[in-house]
Amino acid sequence: AEAIADAEQRAKALGELAAALAEAGERKAAADTFAAARAVAEAIADNRQRAEALRALAAALAQAGEYEAARAVAEAIADEWQRAKALGELAAALARAGEYEAARAVAEAIADNRQRAWALRVLAAALAEAGEREAAADTFAAARAVAEAIADAEQRAKALGELAAALAEAG
Repeated sequence: AEAIADAEQRAKALGELAAALAEAGERKAAADTFAAARAVAEAIADNRQRAEALRALAAALAQAGEYEAARAVAEAIADEWQRAKALGELAAALARAGEYEAARAVAEAIADNRQRAWALRVLAAALAEAGEREAAADTFAAARAVAEAIADAEQRAKALGELAAALAEAG
């Protein structure tokens, strides 16, 4: 990964490598590689590229189960949309791991209604799959309320359609 000239691509590759090392149980090597990925990402001069690299790093950290580190990286992203995406991905990873309360807390901290509705939808689906019917219903209702608050009509319709599909799939 160090041979990759483009800093954004190098940061993403290091993040993916670190996630693979973590999955293989190589915790020290993973931690060192995550740190290297963050250093590369934070040194990127272009704001958009830096935000995208940090979002990808937060996603890799979440995938590796490094939830606190993922949240710290996500919250350090200056770009509001990329920060919202990173927090949404973290909430989804937490929900899939059965960390429902933590997933809800992260989802509710997302400023962007589109990403918050998506994260709550993923959480609701995970709760339904786990047999937590009442919590799933409450979370689907919360996702609907957030989706209905999306200002852009097209985005609102898309979010509500995705929510309806997830609700139908959950039964």
